[in-house]
Amino acid sequence: LDAKAIKGLEKLKAGITRHRGGVGFNFEQPTGAVNGVNTVFTLTAPPKLNKLIFFVNGLGYSNIITDDLTVSGSEITLVTAPPTGSNIFALYVKK
Repeated sequence: LDAKAIKGLEKLKAGITRHRGGVGFNFEQPTGAVNGVNTVFTLTAPPKLNKLIFFVNGLGYSNIITDDLTVSGSEITLVTAPPTGSNIFALYVKK
């Protein structure tokens, strides 16, 4: 199947890959205890404003849509701590 046959695929691909030396998305596991109590996690670099999605067990959270998290520099603070042993990841664009 040719990628051009799927409407909008090229726009999607351009948004999630590196191109011409431009900035791409980073996908990483933030540091911080996942113990059911901790709500603070740290990224390796600060994200651009409104360019972050934080995943807990596959469910994405963003401060653009809800007030489930706040961002200060490289630090992410969640309103609710992820359950012990949860898989957490962040998808973001670096500043």
